[in-house]
Amino acid sequence: MHVAICLLTMHRPDGLRDVLRGIAALVPPADVTVEVVVVDNDPDGSGRSVVAAQAPSVRWPVSYEVEPQRGIPHGRNRAVDVARRGGADLVAFIDDDEVPDPSWLVELLEARAVTGADVVTGPVLPVFDDPPPPWVVAGGFFDRPRYADLSPIHYARTSNVLIGMPLLADPWPPFDVRFGLNGGDDTHFFLRVRLGGAALVWADRALVTERVPASRISVRWLVRRAYRRGNTLSLCLRDLQDTWPRRLRRLGASVGHVLGGLGTMATALWGGRRAAVTGLTKVAYGGGLASGLLGIRYDEYRTIHGR
Repeated sequence: MHVAICLLTMHRPDGLRDVLRGIAALVPPADVTVEVVVVDNDPDGSGRSVVAAQAPSVRWPVSYEVEPQRGIPHGRNRAVDVARRGGADLVAFIDDDEVPDPSWLVELLEARAVTGADVVTGPVLPVFDDPPPPWVVAGGFFDRPRYADLSPIHYARTSNVLIGMPLLADPWPPFDVRFGLNGGDDTHFFLRVRLGGAALVWADRALVTERVPASRISVRWLVRRAYRRGNTLSLCLRDLQDTWPRRLRRLGASVGHVLGGLGTMATALWGGRRAAVTGLTKVAYGGGLASGLLGIRYDEYRTIHGR
């Protein structure tokens, strides 16, 4: 079995250094060969020196590629292509603002061996650069859902995932370049393969931590992120499950989130800033659902946080 650990980077030298150090500290899985594929989405190759400095400490081969065409799906497709040409059976994705737990890869592979799933994903836990204000902690705005270990789930993200190469190799390219700087190409990919019959499972012990820079600790960022999430989901629906009944149900969900958000905002007099921001993000999410139904795209990743 051959596994390629793939990560996309752009203008995050500190994050790239940390994730490579985390990969260097991984427990080596038994009877598995591993390679590391770094794809830099900066045409100037600004991450090259970081990779050159860290590669000697990694026990496995590390390749560095530059993908000059801007956009997350272009970088991910380039990484998969390198892994495919290298004979990889499985691809593990991690981001350049994350650090894997030493047992991360072993846990992903173990979950796959036990369940036979096509896709295995796990938790991403926030680590803040600066102590967050109380309203951020109380609202759990950076907390992601967790599930029972080895339970079937209906979605995944490329921030912590193991994927069988057959799902990535056909059709080609696996990540839809129409999503460009939107950041929804992984949502589209995992929805597409699930609708095609792929099995997705949760590996609760395959831990990854994600750096949360101070620039993300703002109401503006949280509202924009909620809007993009809703926007992406509706864009995917239009492309993969587009029927008028589904559109009407999604429109109803949009209205429900907006009204529910307004109701939550009304409790801010006693619920404080946490309630106000929770309501705002619900309204933004509902607005994103509606805008996606109209085919409007929001390119969140024009701005790079933590650079």
